[in-house]
Amino acid sequence: GEPLFANFSAEDWALANLRFEMHLLLHAFRHDLDDPERPSFHERHTGFYYNKYYRKDLSPKAFGVSNVAELAKAVVTDTLSVDPKRSTLEAQIPEDAPMDIFVRLAEDDRRERQRRIDSGDATAKLNFSAAALQQGGGHSQGSGGKHGGGKGHQGRPSAAAPAGGGYGKRPYSGPSGYPS
Repeated sequence: GEPLFANFSAEDWALANLRFEMHLLLHAFRHDLDDPERPSFHERHTGFYYNKYYRKDLSPKAFGVSNVAELAKAVVTDTLSVDPKRSTLEAQIPEDAPMDIFVRLAEDDRRERQRRIDSGDATAKLNFSAAALQQGGGHSQGSGGKHGGGKGHQGRPSAAAPAGGGYGKRPYSGPSGYPS
């Protein structure tokens, strides 16, 4: 049969990548910090932790929204939510979910969006910038970057993409360096 992603556009791949990266970020943060009283971080700090783990900037504006809360509410609701009381990010997909879930979610979203476009809903069209399409919403800092050559995580495999992927090792090695 035809692959599930056969009709993906660059926008669909950017959304699948964003879902995957946000899922990994939230679960890795919880695992790395290992503090039951602090399972996540405030949505205002998402850019900081995204940069720490992926060495690239997260730009919600590249996805046509102004902030992370809108990104969670309008773009990747199936993967990410913001706790209304504490304004912390929460993962919607369990840590042990199979990796194909991100492609499946992107395909479901693509089909629903296409259905809405076919029925005349002009608001269903995606309004992504070139930055979102290049690396799933981030601007790469290149090798070394501003946090260059981190240690990764003590003995645990990093969240690296397949060969030539672009995630590299996470420079974050523990709970130090929180944003103010």
